[in-house]
Amino acid sequence: LSDPCKNVYCHFGRVCRQTPDNKGAQCVCAGEDFCRDHDKKVCGSDGVLYPSHCELHRMACVKDMHIGVDHTGGACPVAKSTGESQSTASIDDRLPNLPMDSHGHWESTMGSYVASCKVVHARVLNLYETFDLTDNELKVDEIKEKEEEMEEKEEPPIRVTKLKTECSELEYERLKNNLLQYHCARIGENDCTADHSRKQLVANIMFKYYDRNDDHSLNEDELEDIEHRDHLERLSRFCRLTDMLVFDDKEEDGNVSLSEFYVAFQIPTVVLDENLKVFTTLVTVGTSLEIKCDIVGSSNIVWKRNGNMLDEITTNDIKMFEDGSLYIKDLGLHHMGNYTCQDKKDDDVIQTHVIRVQMSPRARVSPSTQFHTSGATVTLKCHVDGVPEPDVLWEMNEVPLPVADDEDHDHYALLRSNTTLEIQKAMYTRDTGAYKCKARNAAGTAQDIATVFIENSNIPKYGDATDLHEAFVVFHDEGYTAYEPSRCHLQHQVSKDFSRFRTIPEYGNDLKQLCDVEGPCSWGEAVNVKNKFVYVSQPEYNRVVVVEITERFNPVEIIATDKVPVKLQYVAHLDQVWVLCWNEAQDTGSKTVVVIREAAEALQHHTVHTQPIANRFDLVEDMFLPPNNDLEHKFRYGYMSHTEQQVLFKVDMEAMEYVKTIDLKELGCVPQAVAYLPLGGQVVVHCHSPVGSDPKSTRLLLDYVTDSILHQSPLSGQPYVTPNGRHMVTVEGDSNTVSVYRITDQGKAEHMFDEYTSLHISDVTFFPAEHGRGYDLYASSTNKNEVLYINLASGKVEMIEGEWILVPSEWPWSPRNRVVLGGGVFGEYLMTPSKDSVVVLDGKRRHVQCEWRNIMHGNVIVW
Repeated sequence: LSDPCKNVYCHFGRVCRQTPDNKGAQCVCAGEDFCRDHDKKVCGSDGVLYPSHCELHRMACVKDMHIGVDHTGGACPVAKSTGESQSTASIDDRLPNLPMDSHGHWESTMGSYVASCKVVHARVLNLYETFDLTDNELKVDEIKEKEEEMEEKEEPPIRVTKLKTECSELEYERLKNNLLQYHCARIGENDCTADHSRKQLVANIMFKYYDRNDDHSLNEDELEDIEHRDHLERLSRFCRLTDMLVFDDKEEDGNVSLSEFYVAFQIPTVVLDENLKVFTTLVTVGTSLEIKCDIVGSSNIVWKRNGNMLDEITTNDIKMFEDGSLYIKDLGLHHMGNYTCQDKKDDDVIQTHVIRVQMSPRARVSPSTQFHTSGATVTLKCHVDGVPEPDVLWEMNEVPLPVADDEDHDHYALLRSNTTLEIQKAMYTRDTGAYKCKARNAAGTAQDIATVFIENSNIPKYGDATDLHEAFVVFHDEGYTAYEPSRCHLQHQVSKDFSRFRTIPEYGNDLKQLCDVEGPCSWGEAVNVKNKFVYVSQPEYNRVVVVEITERFNPVEIIATDKVPVKLQYVAHLDQVWVLCWNEAQDTGSKTVVVIREAAEALQHHTVHTQPIANRFDLVEDMFLPPNNDLEHKFRYGYMSHTEQQVLFKVDMEAMEYVKTIDLKELGCVPQAVAYLPLGGQVVVHCHSPVGSDPKSTRLLLDYVTDSILHQSPLSGQPYVTPNGRHMVTVEGDSNTVSVYRITDQGKAEHMFDEYTSLHISDVTFFPAEHGRGYDLYASSTNKNEVLYINLASGKVEMIEGEWILVPSEWPWSPRNRVVLGGGVFGEYLMTPSKDSVVVLDGKRRHVQCEWRNIMHGNVIVW
C-alpha cells in the first residue's frame, strides 16, 4: 500500500500520521522526544527559553498558539544575561550588490533578480529542489532535515531600515511583483507568471506556505513571521508584507483570504478549463435536463439564455439550484439555444452550454380506409414531422415496399419526399392489405397504418370510397352552408330561422333563432374545435354559436359573451376558445377577453374573464395567442396589447392571468402583430411607431423564455409562420413585398428571397407543398380578383384568376375583407369568397375547381 504521508508537508513541530479511518493523512503535534537531537536554545515571543527552534515550534502546536522567535532576547531574561552575541553587521555587509534602478528600487527583471536571490537565499533555494508541481505539495524527503539544519545554524535576521516614505500603491505593486518572482526562483521555474494557470499555481504555493496555522487566511503575525523568516524585507525599501492588510483586506476583518490574495496578485478568482468553455448537449422533447457549471472558484453563479439573465423569468420550468446548476424540466423546442454561466461579478470567465433539442417523429396517414376496384390507382398520404426532419419508409403487411431500383418500381410510386404512395393498377391478390408509414429520426420512430381493400371483380359493389370527409363551412347572410370540394357538392345547409338548440343560456340575448330573420345574419369569426364542433361569433347578438360537425352539421348551443364578440382563437392543448369582444359597434380599443373552457366537450358552456386589473376587467386593443402547429408544441403564454401603449402584456393562458409587462417604450414599438417560432423559442413582433412620432414600422425579435429583446430591425411587415415552423413569411403592405425566411433546426431565421407583387394582400394561408415536405403560400388581395401562389422552397410565383371581391367597407370586423383558407395537411383545395359567391380552388393544379353564386358576405369560412 502507498504511504499516505508521502507527499504531505507539515509545518515545524508537527509530524504526519495516518488518519484513524486509514483513508488519509493528517498533521499532528510531534511527541516530547521529537526534538531531542536539537540543542540550540532560542527565546520565544511568549517569554519562554526553549532548548531549540524545534521545541519552540512543537510547543506552539501543543499550545495551539503562535510563538515567534525573539531574536533580541529581551523577552527571556536568562537569554539576555548569557550575553549571547547578536550580529550587528550592517546591511551593506550582509547584502550582495543587488541591481537598483535610478530611483533606488530593486529591479524586478527575472534574470538579475533570480541571480541575486540565488546568492542571498542559496540555502533557501536548496530546500525546494524537490518541489513537485503536479501535486502542489512540498515533498518532505529531503526538506525536513535541511530545514532543521538551518534552524540550528540560523543567524539573527537582518533589519533593513525602512525609509520614512509611505508605502504607496506603486511601491506596493513593486513588492508584489518581486514576491512573485522571488517564489518563482524558489521553485526553480523561470517566468512562471506567463499565464494565469501557472501564476495561480505560484499564488497557491505562496498562500499555503504563508498560512502557518492552516486556517485558510493570513493574519498579521503570519505575515510578519514569514517576512522575518525568509528575509522578505529585502524586496522593498518602502513596503512590508503586512501592507497586504492595508491594500487587500477588502472585507476589513484583519485577515487576507485566498480570494483576496488572488485579487492582490491579479489572478482570476474563478477558473474554467479551456476544454470546457463550450459544451453541446443534445436532448429530446419531453425529457428533463440538469446542466452543471464547470467554473471553479465562484460562490455566486448566474445563468443567462442567449445573453439574458434567467433569474427573473416567469416560467416555472427552469430552476437554478444553490450549487450553481441549471435544471430544465419538460423540455420543449423553445428551450433550444445558448445558455451561459459565469460568476456574478466576473464577465471574463464564461461557460457556454449549447442546448440542441430534437423531437421524435409524428406520423399520420390519410385516408385511414379505402375501397377500390381492380385496376384503380390508390393514393396514400403520410404527414410526418420531427426534429430533425424524419426519413419516411412504407411497409405493406409488415414487408418493406419495393424501392425504385426493384422490379416493381413501376407499380409503386413514392412522391413528395416519400410522403405520398401511389399504387398503379391495383389488384386484389397483391394490393389489399395494411399499409404502414414509418417516420424515423435520431430521436425515435413513429408509424401510422391505413387499410386498402381492392375488390376481386371488375364490377364494383361499392365503388371507390374512402373515410375521408372534407367540407368547408361558409357563414353568410342567410345562415351557413357546408360544401364538399372534390365533387363540388353542397353537403348541408342551415337557414337563419333555425331554433332547435340543445342549450340556450338563461341570460343574454332574447333571440332564440340562429339569426334575426328580419335582416342578414351577423358573423365575426369561426374556429374548428378538434373536428367535433365549430364555434362562430355573432357580434350583433353578443354570443357564440356552437355547431356540431360530426353528424348533421346543426347548431347545438348558444353561449352568451360580452358585447360584440368578434375574434375567436382555439388553443387545442388547453381546449379553450378565446373570444375578443369589442363592446361597441366600432373598434375603439375598449375590448375585453373571455374564455370558453372544455370547448370540445358536449356540455353547457360558460365564459370566464381573464384576471381583473385594479378591480375591473382589463380593456385591451388586441390579443396575440400562439396558433396550433404541426409540431404539437404547447405554448403556455400569449400576449395582449393596449391601445397606443408601447407594451406587451404576457398572459398565462392556462391560469388566464397576467404574469409580466414587457416595456417596449425605448424601442418606440406599439405592437400590431405577433408570430411564434417554435424552433428556438422566439417571438416576432410587428411594430408601428407611437402617435406623435415619425410614422414607421419596425420588427422586434423577442425571446419567449426571458422576454428579452434579441434584435430590432428596420424591416417591417405582418409576420406569418408555417404550421410546421420551418418557414416565416412577412407581408409589408406599403411596398407589397413578401419576404420568405427559412427556420433551421437550431431556430435560426435565414432570409431566402423577397417577392414584389402588385396585389395588396388581404389574407394568407399555407397549403401542403407542391414538391417535398412543408408548405407553400396562397394569398388573397384586398383590391384585385387574383389569388397569389408562392412556392416557398423555389420562389416560383403564379396568379390564379378569381371573381369580384368584397370591398373593405362591406366587412367591418377585420381588415381581411377577403379570407383564403386551406384544407389542412391532407387537403387539396382552398376556399375564398368574392362579392356574391364563394370559390373553391384546386391547390395542386392551381385553378378554380367550383363556384357557388348568390352567397352574400360569405367571408367567415372554416374547414
